[in-house]
Amino acid sequence: MNKKVLALGLSMAFVLSIGNNAYAKENKNNVALTSQQKEETHKYIYEVIKIKDKEITLLYQGEKKDDEMIIVELDKDTNLTLEKSFFEDDLAIHDQYEITSKKTLSDLDGKEIKKEDLKLVKKYEKPTNMDISKLPANTEKMDFIAKEVKGDKESGFSVIIAEIANDKNLYSLSSDNLRDENVKVGDKYRIYWDGITLESYPAQFGTIYRVEKLDKEENEEKTTLEFEISEIDKENKVATIFEVGNKSNLFSIEVKDLKDDSAKIGNRYKITWDGTATKSIPAQFGKIFEVTKTFDSVKENIVTREFELVDITESKDGKDANLKDIKATGNIYLLSLDELKDKYPKIGDRYLITFNDVYDKTFDDIKKIEKWIKKESNTNLEELNKAIEKADNILIGDGSYTKKSVERFQNAFENAKALVKKSNLSQEEVDKATKELNDSISGLKEKSGVITREFVLSEIFDKSGKKARLRDIEYKDKEFTTNFESLGDKNAKVGDHFMVTIGKVDPDEVPYQMGQITKIEKKVIKKEVKNKKAKKLIGFGNPKTGIFPVAPLVLVIAGAGLALKKKK
Repeated sequence: MNKKVLALGLSMAFVLSIGNNAYAKENKNNVALTSQQKEETHKYIYEVIKIKDKEITLLYQGEKKDDEMIIVELDKDTNLTLEKSFFEDDLAIHDQYEITSKKTLSDLDGKEIKKEDLKLVKKYEKPTNMDISKLPANTEKMDFIAKEVKGDKESGFSVIIAEIANDKNLYSLSSDNLRDENVKVGDKYRIYWDGITLESYPAQFGTIYRVEKLDKEENEEKTTLEFEISEIDKENKVATIFEVGNKSNLFSIEVKDLKDDSAKIGNRYKITWDGTATKSIPAQFGKIFEVTKTFDSVKENIVTREFELVDITESKDGKDANLKDIKATGNIYLLSLDELKDKYPKIGDRYLITFNDVYDKTFDDIKKIEKWIKKESNTNLEELNKAIEKADNILIGDGSYTKKSVERFQNAFENAKALVKKSNLSQEEVDKATKELNDSISGLKEKSGVITREFVLSEIFDKSGKKARLRDIEYKDKEFTTNFESLGDKNAKVGDHFMVTIGKVDPDEVPYQMGQITKIEKKVIKKEVKNKKAKKLIGFGNPKTGIFPVAPLVLVIAGAGLALKKKK
């Protein structure tokens, strides 16, 4: 039997978007279809998720049946790829199309679909602000600050925001839902929503009614810490600094922002800023208010760094080795070829050099030169580095992708980052790692499953309005908080049971992770009614009903017999 889920009637004022590919098996028992079933015309709903020069990728949403939407769940990938010429010129991400076909979902093939089989059913409209005078009575209002922004214009931006009054209270949402195409770290917003909070990490909002971008306040919150310079990239004029006493807390800052013409490794500065920071490594500051130099390091700066021989040039004194600083700055340093003390130097050879670094692209007071490793000069890492950069911009911490696809992506990403640090790489190794990483990126699947779970109302409390906390009756760690009104029962009390429909979950995760709450419905629990009258029959009978148990009745008959015998 096909596993099907009744989502909701199409006559309702909204359509539930089920997200990524569904799960389970279609025609699991290989039951032969009747001729009538084979000729049935299906109307599938798909959503545009990727637009390329010549092709469009569509995401399965469900099947229209009369006034209902049915979701058929499969093990296979239900995405479709169609020619771009099939679609309108103003095609946009999230547009929805109806595809008519006599094929079942498991047999549906994009190569067999024609342009006339498609019909636009819904153009995507970016969320807009509801008039503040029309906000529902149960609206929740809170102020937030943007902590992290990732993505691009083509795929959209995702934003991590924190409650201003509690920076550990994090939420994840898209820039569309934030109503801001130019979100920057440190921007502040006032968000009005239905009060439903999905307690993932970061958390997610229910329905957002309105977002207001707040003006910059004069009395902004400030944080002051002391930092020390660990590296300086003179070419890009950027310094890497670490918090004094906590070397793992790394930040990147432009040298000009230090306001120190003689900035060098070892110098220390007190930096006052708004306390926000990106989650990159090293991190970047939000708004900087003040920088004060606290310590000037001595002139000598003995370091050991790795260099690659990238060229050998002629000079009036002989030949010079052109050495590229691999990790620290990428600058080219000049050194007499003889000083390498290498009989057979060639392009691509690497050396560890210990010297006094005074940032003038020359070596001063060389302490030691050691030939280290050889690198194949014909290995091309360009495509692999592009894939790594692309992967680094993908936000997976908000829990929107399936567990299996995330694990595959993380393994490929870590492998690629480790590979580029190795020497003597073959082009075959590089190409394989590049393909694995790119495949894992394209293979990231958003959670799209829909489940219905039974929850119990565990707590009712007041926090800017009456709230309700519901807990899964089987898995006690699965719970969420919502406005009391959303329960649909003004007389609801602790202990009442509710059936909760949750979208955007990954059925492969055990037991499961909370997703998007789409429906809350009270469950009526039938109580067993005990027949008190029937219990009375256990004694010596009920004179009102004239019914007597068997044992007492036998005794009565036996007694009557003895009486008759005595009379005779």
